Amino acid sequence: MDGVWRAVYGLEHWLFIARGEPQRPTAYAIVHEQGPLVLAFTTAARARSGGMANGLSEDEAGLIMQVPLPGAIEWAASMAAGGVTGLVVDYGTLDLFAPIANLLPMRDWMAANPVTGSRENGSAPAG
Repeated sequence: MDGVWRAVYGLEHWLFIARGEPQRPTAYAIVHEQGPLVLAFTTAARARSGGMANGLSEDEAGLIMQVPLPGAIEWAASMAAGGVTGLVVDYGTLDLFAPIANLLPMRDWMAANPVTGSRENGSAPAG
């Protein structure tokens, strides 16, 4: 999973389905047994598909905002103050889940533990 999350954190931006006022949009979230989950996407097509799978109209699911990284990580993490409990990347396809409280620690851990050449090639780390 480390490699998948590194790829997600290494993107230029995350996409979110915009909700609310155009001047102050919020990100679309779903109700889940684990609490409210905000949905982030890697492509516009996945965002539209994920939104429509949750009952949004094609027009609603097409209201996509791009949030550049690394700011997208902090923005998503700040949603914990509003009760969001997790983030799902590419809902309906990848379904990569993280508790919202883990977003910043994951970023910090990856920064402190860069991938070395041997791990990039699929080799086990020395030790």
